[in-house]
Amino acid sequence: MLWRYVFRTVAGPTVAWLLFLCALFYLVAFMRGIDVLLGNAVGPLDVLGVFVLLTPQFMVQVAPVALLLGTIQGLGRLSADQELTAAQTVGLAPTSLVLAPLALGLLLSAVLGVLASTLQPLGIRAVRERIVQLIQRNAAADVAPGQFYQGLAGLTVYVERADAAGWHHVLVHDGRAPGRPVLTLAEHAAPAPRGPEQGLSFRLTRGTSHAVDGPNGDVVTTFAAAELNATLNDSRQKLSSFRFSREESTLDELYRVSTGEDAEASRAARLVLHERLRQVLAPLSLAMIAGVAGVSRRGGNRGRSGAIAVTLLVFLTYHLLARTTQSLGERGEWPALLASALPNVLAVGLGLAGAAWLSRRGAA
Repeated sequence: MLWRYVFRTVAGPTVAWLLFLCALFYLVAFMRGIDVLLGNAVGPLDVLGVFVLLTPQFMVQVAPVALLLGTIQGLGRLSADQELTAAQTVGLAPTSLVLAPLALGLLLSAVLGVLASTLQPLGIRAVRERIVQLIQRNAAADVAPGQFYQGLAGLTVYVERADAAGWHHVLVHDGRAPGRPVLTLAEHAAPAPRGPEQGLSFRLTRGTSHAVDGPNGDVVTTFAAAELNATLNDSRQKLSSFRFSREESTLDELYRVSTGEDAEASRAARLVLHERLRQVLAPLSLAMIAGVAGVSRRGGNRGRSGAIAVTLLVFLTYHLLARTTQSLGERGEWPALLASALPNVLAVGLGLAGAAWLSRRGAA
């Protein structure tokens, strides 16, 4: 009963921190992609859809620190209420209280394992496709009647009237071919996204095309229907705000590449696989550190602040170590397994050392 009570006490703040940190990540993603997400053709449901698809990615990133902070807060409340002291008085070993954070870390790692193997890569791919569609829709909606639009690479577009059916009385100046500009006039144009190519396709009807052909003068072509493909000027820059290239591949795809004949690609795939495993095991690896910090902290606001500061310092050190070893693995200086596993191994070792110290010292 006591174990389950401690588990609930720790799980509640952990979930709260998880939601809060995800909300911060949503805010950062919104600010980075504000040019896309506040476009003329984007509605609230579009923004919500992007955030839903990004949720698995954000949960994998924030779960370890949420567990650390939630454990400190939960065990801190027990300490403030003198419940830890009461448990020790009846003979309960301080280290037994660490089992609840360990169980929660195991549960979080299991959830992250499911996310990292399925929803995370699929969500990242879907986000990329959705953002491309939003960029294309915004570009089409930005063409205002009576104004020259230059958001397309090498093209200038002018429309007299725009409605749900498309553009009416359209002028398109195409300067993509050096020294051979083309002026196209059409009664109607229907802009449409051009798939994953980050551009637009114009379906022009009933018009003429005037092309400069050097010494031959202008070449005039009359058409009943034509299609003009265009590339957006800043689509790559806008899309880069939502790019997570390492997380887009599924485990099956990474495994196939890691066992392939291309040595360089195989090594890179193995590094991503092991890095994915490190992220999944991070909550479990850090759980004992959080438990020891929470049980051993002194009462009062100073003790709570000190425990949180130490916990955040531990996580920052863990994160910097993971980035450093990952860089060493990418350069080929360390094996992929060692580069990815070392941060978790050191975290487990530090947690075990803390548990041994706590067992000798007893809870405060």
